[in-house]
This record gives sequence, C-alpha cells and structure tokens, in this order.
Amino acid sequence: MVADTYTLKLTCSGVADASAKVIWTLPTQNTDGSQLTNLASTKVYYGSTTGALTQSRTVPVPGTTTTFTDLAPGTWRFQASAVNASGVESERTAVVQKVIGTTPTDAETVTLVVNPIPRPPTAVAVE
Repeated sequence: MVADTYTLKLTCSGVADASAKVIWTLPTQNTDGSQLTNLASTKVYYGSTTGALTQSRTVPVPGTTTTFTDLAPGTWRFQASAVNASGVESERTAVVQKVIGTTPTDAETVTLVVNPIPRPPTAVAVE
C-alpha cells in the first residue's frame, strides 16, 4: 500500500554573504560650482587595509552601482571618485565599509508535502 502523503524536511545553510554592493549618486557640478557636462565614469577604490585602497574598478556613466563578489572574510572598505572625459579625477569620497563574516547564516528549514498519487476532485456536480 502507498502512503497518501510524505513529509520531507529540507534544511539549507551557508556562509554569510561574501559580497558588497556599492551605490552612489553621480555628481552634477564641478568643484568650482559650474555644471558638470562631461562626466565619463566613476572609479571605485577598494581594499581590506585601512589607508591602502589600491585596487579599483571603473564604472562608465550612467552606472551608479557595482557589486563585488567572493570577498574574503574581514572588513572591506570602499571610496569613489568622479572622472571626466579629459581624464581628470575628483577627490575621493569618504570611506564606507562592510564586514564580511565567517559564521554560517541561520539555517532555514522548509517542509515539503509530496502527494504521490493525486486524490480525485471533490464536489463534482452536473447541472
């Protein structure tokens, strides 16, 4: 005899998120207050050592986000600068940071109910 219903539990757990999404707002003015008309890109500097953000990624305009993945555990720091079409780079923004952890995230349990043989429809009527 086949059981009507099977109940299975699936538990998933994993390492804490190892990514950081950096988001910024594009500047609209030059440092002298004039309108910025030739913005070409944003340069995002990053690293895990304070005062040594030597790695960088260039994001062409109109991009306002970039995601860093597979970051090693620790504190990651980020800064951004604007670059115009002539290659002139602005000062860097203040440093922002994200801590990438090493502990697993909370495990989640999902209960699945599997019906191997469908039951017949109910309340069948003819009018």
